Amino acid sequence: MHYLSAAEYTHLSGEINSLYHEIAVRMGLSDSVLNILYVICEKGDKCLQSEISKLTGISRQTINSAIQNLKKTESCAWNKDMDEIPLFV
Repeated sequence: MHYLSAAEYTHLSGEINSLYHEIAVRMGLSDSVLNILYVICEKGDKCLQSEISKLTGISRQTINSAIQNLKKTESCAWNKDMDEIPLFV
């Protein structure tokens, strides 16, 4: 088994983050919003903002602001019964 050195890990991590940033830019999203959407897709529709914060390191205030902004967009369908959980179409 091959283990990465710290330098190799740092380089690969930077490359991956750069790719995600490029995707976010092309989609017209911030990096934070893309990370939030990624977690919601992975965890399903039972994901609380506190879980997103724990998994991403994004502050709960930033998550709340991002979700409030997503509610205003036409690309987001919001489940009105579950105020914390966005469902996307």
